[in-house]
Amino acid sequence: MPKVKSAERTLRLLEAIAHHSKGLSFSDIQQILNTPKSSTFSLIQELVENDYLSFNDNAKKYVAGSNFIKLAANFIGSGDLVQELKILTNELSIRVRTTSHAGILDGIEVIYLARSEHFENYSLMKQIGGRLPANCTAIGKMLLSQYSDETIRELYREVPWRMLTVNSKKSVDELLEELRIFRAQGYSTEYQEASESSNCIAMPIIQNGKMIASFSCTFSTAEIASIDIDDVVDTMRSCKQEIESRLELLL
Repeated sequence: MPKVKSAERTLRLLEAIAHHSKGLSFSDIQQILNTPKSSTFSLIQELVENDYLSFNDNAKKYVAGSNFIKLAANFIGSGDLVQELKILTNELSIRVRTTSHAGILDGIEVIYLARSEHFENYSLMKQIGGRLPANCTAIGKMLLSQYSDETIRELYREVPWRMLTVNSKKSVDELLEELRIFRAQGYSTEYQEASESSNCIAMPIIQNGKMIASFSCTFSTAEIASIDIDDVVDTMRSCKQEIESRLELLL
């Protein structure tokens, strides 16, 4: 089927805006789309007029408009997977008595789709739809573990390596070494790599033989040494089986 060029360009532009929270200049957009100035201008104006883009006069950049933000928020709050992740995190938070998260992988970042907060919250991620570097989080590392070493090296080949704390993995080689352990044991860990006050344990969610999401429990640095990780892992496995069974019924 032949591509509809205008639709393809619109999608590429919206994806680019979604990945650049500080906005993109006209020249940035033209370079991304590789289109003439006139075509780029017409597309941008159409999106601005419909509130999918907004122009920041101070920064001289285009950012997400109100309708784009509403559309993203409505997506995050709907859908079978998102609803199941909400049920999962709520249940897990009650059973383990801690804050729980669930998210998916977008390139080398985690997008958080569900969250249940316990009495004390040490989590760095405060909002649904937020993003963190996958290599710094237990959820992200669990999701990356489904790929081969070669694929992961390719993902990070031309992007700056990000660290959120001094404990974050310092290179792709360090990350790959840890992922081999996670693949074998079936769960991942993160100790003060996203935040110096928090530590996480994560597990995958499998549907049709494919890892589609991951979920985690968060513990403070003070309490991580005193918890029984085996007990937490057993509880998480039970929750994992429950959500995977429910997802099977939705197929």
